[in-house]
Amino acid sequence: MEQAVCSRCHMPANALNDVPAEISVYLKKNMSRDFIHKRVCVPCFQAFEQAVQDPIHIPNRVTPEVLRKVEAWSRRTDVLKEAAFLMKSHKNEEAKQKYDEYVNLIEEGFSMPMAQFTAQVFRESGRREELAVFVLVLWDLIVLNEGNDEKQKLIGAKIIELSRGLPMVATLQARVRKYERTTKNKLLFKQMFKDLGGKGCFVASYVFADPYAPEVMVLRQFRDQYLMPHFFSRRWVKLYYEKSPAWVMALENSKWGPVFKPVVKSILRILAFLISPCLRR
Repeated sequence: MEQAVCSRCHMPANALNDVPAEISVYLKKNMSRDFIHKRVCVPCFQAFEQAVQDPIHIPNRVTPEVLRKVEAWSRRTDVLKEAAFLMKSHKNEEAKQKYDEYVNLIEEGFSMPMAQFTAQVFRESGRREELAVFVLVLWDLIVLNEGNDEKQKLIGAKIIELSRGLPMVATLQARVRKYERTTKNKLLFKQMFKDLGGKGCFVASYVFADPYAPEVMVLRQFRDQYLMPHFFSRRWVKLYYEKSPAWVMALENSKWGPVFKPVVKSILRILAFLISPCLRR
């Protein structure tokens, strides 16, 4: 079943709330003449309620801080689209400024600095989908800050902290491994790969959305027990490590990704089932 999309934040939602007429009239009068949001997600609806609280005595109840938070959440999508476009156009400096602006808007929306962000902050505020978006923004920022080792270190630590338990961990592993080859800050990205749970099983980790899934662990044990002790199979494993990050990225970016991913997952699950009895416990 296709999820509805909030008209304000443009994020998918399981349910949408109707914006009452009195709230709509007030926000149109006091925030934007172009206010046309009629059905919004729960977090956006709560933000509107916070801004209005008592429609009869509105001027005495709304604070500038609340209005700034509402505006921050409203603007972030457009800023993010601009940043992504600039990134694709290789206008790196402008893209970095826009991504920094996006981060500042999220800080405004949560009323706290990025250093205090946790996965729980996103989940408790109803911004679960925003968490994955934010981690990918941090990844683009760590690439755009090439040459600034201290900034990359801070961003890398936040990526590790926020991405734990997310299905996108395998994708991040592949990106880190691939970028490690070209960056001058190789030690940082080697450590990031380890902290993300990196063991080299990129494709399996990606399709199972968890580097510690039982099937991934079986395949990893098979590699260690039967492939790594022998010269020619070690060469094959090394070649796999070199090529698999690109395969994961291709699968992630391809329009056929949603078709091939479950197919690859089923094949690897069968393979793990067949080789499991052969493993030494």
